[in-house]
Amino acid sequence: MIDNFAVGLILGYEKFKLGDVESDQTSFGLFGRYYFQGKIFAGAGLQSVKSGNADAETFIPLEVGYAAFITDNIAIEPSLNYLIGDGNSTFGLSVGFTLYLNRK
Repeated sequence: MIDNFAVGLILGYEKFKLGDVESDQTSFGLFGRYYFQGKIFAGAGLQSVKSGNADAETFIPLEVGYAAFITDNIAIEPSLNYLIGDGNSTFGLSVGFTLYLNRK
């Protein structure tokens, strides 16, 4: 086991409507994170995203963020994200809740 290193799954589903067009998107993948001083993290992964009837695309998500612990095992995690994909890239901000198992 490596101290301050975590791995996890990326699972997502979105259903959205743009004008009269309704679509959905599913995503799955793996990621790894390294925590500096127990709260600041940097991570990378591999993710597959399928939108509607289109073929799935592969992305490499990169992130940096901060784990603000509200209990010993639950954190709110704002992060800056950069997705590198097949011919397109996106930059974004996200906020997530994370449950840490076996945290010391």
